[in-house]
Parts: sequence; structure tokens; C-alpha cells
Amino acid sequence: MRLLWGLAVGMTLLAHTLAAQAQTTGTVTGRVLDETRLPLPGATVELNGMTMDMEAETVTSIDGTYRFDIVPPGLAEVTFKLINFTTVRREVTVTAGGLATVDAVLGVSLTADITITAPRTFRNLAEIENPAENLVGVATAASEGAITAAQLSVRPIMRAAEVLETVPGMIISQHSGEGKANQYYLRSFNLDHGSDFATTVAGVPVNNPTHGHAQGYSDANFLIPELVSGVQFRKGPYYAEQGDFSAAGAANINYVNRLDRPVVSLSSGNHGWAASSAPRPRRSAVGICWPPSS
Repeated sequence: MRLLWGLAVGMTLLAHTLAAQAQTTGTVTGRVLDETRLPLPGATVELNGMTMDMEAETVTSIDGTYRFDIVPPGLAEVTFKLINFTTVRREVTVTAGGLATVDAVLGVSLTADITITAPRTFRNLAEIENPAENLVGVATAASEGAITAAQLSVRPIMRAAEVLETVPGMIISQHSGEGKANQYYLRSFNLDHGSDFATTVAGVPVNNPTHGHAQGYSDANFLIPELVSGVQFRKGPYYAEQGDFSAAGAANINYVNRLDRPVVSLSSGNHGWAASSAPRPRRSAVGICWPPSS
């Protein structure tokens, strides 16, 4: 009984003491956020008295909040620190029995170490079933796509560079005369001779790094349309890996590995020349490599 009575007396005295301190001291609380208004947990908050003897330190919780209790009345400075963020200082006046709220927004420091990761993995668009119909969830942008060999086979090709006209929004013209340089137009912009459109054929860059006419001069007259297995394109300056000639877009033209048509051979005999045919193995999927292999 005496033990219980003593414990009750002690708890009563403690409650009176805390109540007296609460009437003669104050509380400082607040929340720490980043520039996007998201909470910053783990930030260090220091409270240093300017007109009273008080030094305290704490860290913010998961929701970015902090709290100092039993702070003597007077003027104090609150400092907020977090690695890779700027340090912020605020002055606060603490009153007896009062609650002072000091919030802070920390900006990223100019010398911060920032790590950027790319969770996206490479996928060959030509390996997708029906790439001409649906690339949702596969292509990184709506302006990226693939033209298959089946689509090319139903298009009349008068000039070699017309293969690139399968890219939506792209027009290829040619100076008067056979074998003259090509003019490229994409999304109503004149790309001159292809200096702003990175082009590769079977992984080989077509744009000339140096040329008397223009840097990036692209001449696709050597292309053999009958051997093209597909075209994979990207429009817009979204892909730094395509290099400095891809300001307007890029396209890779791939050749087939084996012909689908039968092999025709001629042999001489007693009755003159005779033709015989033997089918070659069909190629597998349309082979388009992107980005072009070195």
C-alpha cells in the first residue's frame, strides 16, 4: 500500500511539474518539405537560443514533421539540414504556454550528387507481333514505329530513297536528273539533304560527318529497295543516343539475310539451256536492329 501510495504521489507531482513547465515554456513544431511539396524524412533540425540558454536537435519523421517541447521563452533560431539540400535557417519567438510553427522548404543544392537510373530495357520493335498495328506499352513515344517488309512490298518504289517515305509525315524529293541528291521533308520542315535526319542502312551510318555541301549530308541512292526487310523510325529530338544528326528524327533501314524467292539456276545439256528452281529457306522474323550495331 505504501508503495502504491508513493507512486501515486510521485505521478501527481510529475503532472504538476509538467503543467507548470507548460505554462512557463513553449513548443516549437513544423514540417520540412522539398520543392515538390513532398515530405523530407530524416532531415536534421537544430534549435539554438538567441536570447535564452537552449540548444536542442532532432530529426524529421516519415511525414516530415518535428517537435521541440519545453522551450524557454525568447528568440531562437531553427536550422534545417539534409544532405544534397540547401541549409535553411528561420528565426522564431517562443512565448510561455505558446505553440510556434516553423515550416521549411529545402531546395536541391547546386553541388548535389544526383543519380539517375533508367528502368526501361531495350526491345526490338520488329520482334513485336504486328508492329504496324499496335506498339502500345512498347514504343517509348507515339512518334516511334516500325515499317515491315509486308508493307513495303505493296508500295511502288520509283526511287531508292522512297523507302523512307514509309515514315509517317516524311517526303523525299530529288533534284532534276538521274542519281541527283535527295531532299528530305519531315513534318513540313525542310531538312535539306538529310543533315537533321540520322539514317543508317544495315547498321551503317549514311550521314557524312564532313561534306562540302553540308555536315550530315545523306545520300541514299545506293539503297536496294528489293532487299529492305523493314524500317524502324523515331521522330523528334527525344533520343540523344542517335547523335547530333537526329535533331528531327532517325531511321534505320535493314536488309534481309536470305531471300524468300526461289533460286533459279541455268544448266546446259543436249537440248540447250534449261532452268531449274529450288526454294531457299525462308528467313525468320523481320530483322531490324535498333540502335544500329557497331
